[in-house]
Amino acid sequence: MKEKILEAFRELGFKLEEEEGMGYCFKYEGLNLLYMYNENDEEFLNIALPGIVEVEDDKMLQICALLEKINSTLKYIKAYMLGNSVWLFYERELIEQREQSRTCSDYAESREKKTESQLIEQREQSRTCSDYAESRGKKTESQLIEQREQSRTCSDYAESREKKTEGQLCGEEDLMTVISRMILHLEAGLVFARKAMAEIEETMTNGSSDDDTTESAEEIVTEEIADDDNNE
Repeated sequence: MKEKILEAFRELGFKLEEEEGMGYCFKYEGLNLLYMYNENDEEFLNIALPGIVEVEDDKMLQICALLEKINSTLKYIKAYMLGNSVWLFYERELIEQREQSRTCSDYAESREKKTESQLIEQREQSRTCSDYAESRGKKTESQLIEQREQSRTCSDYAESREKKTEGQLCGEEDLMTVISRMILHLEAGLVFARKAMAEIEETMTNGSSDDDTTESAEEIVTEEIADDDNNE
């Protein structure tokens, strides 16, 4: 499965560079992405977008709010904190691809059986027509030869269908389509994360301003009360 995935990346025009212990790095529209391959679980395709936000000690509340916002809002993208930065991940199970291959295989088999039955039926019809022509003396030799050529053409077509691989019958672009969509979802996830982070910081900044205003008001009230007590 790994080689098929790498081949799909290459077919899409990506140049992958292996990072030891991490996976394969590649670029898309100025973004550095990472295809993470798990030797123990080949049925999952995992693409990551590393380091979308740097984690700073004085912004941990904002980071936690961002992670919660992303993970509770986006359907396919998940965000986690790795080291000193936030990463986006899109993990997809490839069992659908396997099931699709099995479906296509069954389809090819049914087509093969159907073709065989059609050829048998056609031969029977051809034989019947041939016998009828001979008995009536109306079919010329050239017509019979033409009929045999048609039967041979159908046989050749059936044989060519049988030789087609599952990939050709199913469409090898399926895996490439999956990868393309995952990358686009990650790109959209980054846009969402940047917007969400800006909103979170703005909200917390306004909250801090409100707190400062409240404290100032309390101080003024306290001073006024103290002045009244002194006047009395």
